[in-house]
Amino acid sequence: MTQEYTTTKGESVPAGVTKAVTFVDGEGVYGGVNDPRMGGDNDRDDEDDPGFFGHINLAEPMYNIGYINEVRTLLGCVCFHCGTILEDTRNAKMRDALKLKHPKSRRRAIHACTKGKRRCFGGDQLDEDEQRESEQQGGGETRRTIGCGRPQPLKIMKPSADKIFIEFDASDQDIPGTGERRQQLLAKDAHHILKMITDDDIIRLGFHPKYARPEWFIWTVLPVPPPPTRPAVEFGSGISDDDLTHKYVNIVKANNALGRSKQNGDAPNIQQEVRMTSNNLIYFLFPLFFVHSLFSPRNLVHT
Repeated sequence: MTQEYTTTKGESVPAGVTKAVTFVDGEGVYGGVNDPRMGGDNDRDDEDDPGFFGHINLAEPMYNIGYINEVRTLLGCVCFHCGTILEDTRNAKMRDALKLKHPKSRRRAIHACTKGKRRCFGGDQLDEDEQRESEQQGGGETRRTIGCGRPQPLKIMKPSADKIFIEFDASDQDIPGTGERRQQLLAKDAHHILKMITDDDIIRLGFHPKYARPEWFIWTVLPVPPPPTRPAVEFGSGISDDDLTHKYVNIVKANNALGRSKQNGDAPNIQQEVRMTSNNLIYFLFPLFFVHSLFSPRNLVHT
């Protein structure tokens, strides 16, 4: 519900939650974490109506730690350069894998076929079997395999719950990303790789090109629950916000800091420093998925 809006005072409010504030003079702030567009105790005709979800447009994609293992598996199945499944569908083991009906079992079998592949199959080399078959059928046009033939990582590692690292062979010349042999794979780069997967390959991997795309495992937009589900408590002349509200305030602050860094055109190393500061965005996203960490002593707000 936090779409672009014009208030009764004629003020234009951009879409999404963009301000790290909750209340001003006891009222929710448009664009803030308690945006009136999401509903509130004074805006509900039905007491059973909890309000509406808002959203935060993230400055860049972020790993959803609940699905980061699935992302790692998918990255091991497809090419880092073109998004094609790394194994030729005419391979005997690959054919057996594609015959499996259960999506998860098929995905695991495909991953077993592609694990350890050092290069994407195909590239500019002519597929002699297809060319011979085409000539036998009287076709004059040569056909090429769909892979790009470029190098793939030796290892795809997850040293912590929120990070993925990749390692290439020292002899590889065409290394994506920073070009370093060992590098961190940022969520925005993983998101770009998963977006390149074709609809046919998405189905082969057990997903749906319309309702369950692989790139959706990575956050680009964060939902914000309505204020009535995280009520503030009044005491005296002050208001004490819910711990979940405080966490969303921190998320907005960190997101805005990263957004300013990208908008200012800061160098990649400066942007990485912003990501890794004590107020880094992924640190605040983590407790939203694992509720027990949200209510650990160091995350609670004491008044």
